[in-house]
Amino acid sequence: LMRFVHSLIGKFRHWAEEKGGWRVFWDGSSKAIPEPNMQLLFLAVLDGYCEKAGLRLDREVETGRGPVDFTITADKRVRVLVEMKKLTHGEFWNGLRIQTPIYMRGQEVTHAIFLVVRDSDTPPMRERWRKLSQEAAAVNSETGLQVEIERVDVLPKDPASKAKSRDSS
Repeated sequence: LMRFVHSLIGKFRHWAEEKGGWRVFWDGSSKAIPEPNMQLLFLAVLDGYCEKAGLRLDREVETGRGPVDFTITADKRVRVLVEMKKLTHGEFWNGLRIQTPIYMRGQEVTHAIFLVVRDSDTPPMRERWRKLSQEAAAVNSETGLQVEIERVDVLPKDPASKAKSRDSS
């Protein structure tokens, strides 16, 4: 199931980064849309894939300590949690270090994905983006859980005719 969820997120990333989906993550100015709207886009893009595969994709599932953003369930015994955060979220590291493990324990799962949506390219946000895998490894070591990182870069892209080099996020 984890492999399938990673492939689903890969489809979402491809849509957002390569097929122009990034455009709907912005409000028409230079401000990214709110995180709940990003979650609805995730649901809209991936719900049909899950249904076709015989899986349930549920949003805002109560864990006992609050709602996790998504659960993808094959049956009652096999479930993956997906917690989505904008890179610029004020409680970003708390989401990875504390919130996700609490949700995992509440749902009695050992695997989750922390899905990060890149909505800023300031130096502090570039550093945050760079440190994701290292921070997840620390969480895994401390908790004995398996939190994996996925990334989607929704920063505005230049048209191919104006691109000077391949984006290397």
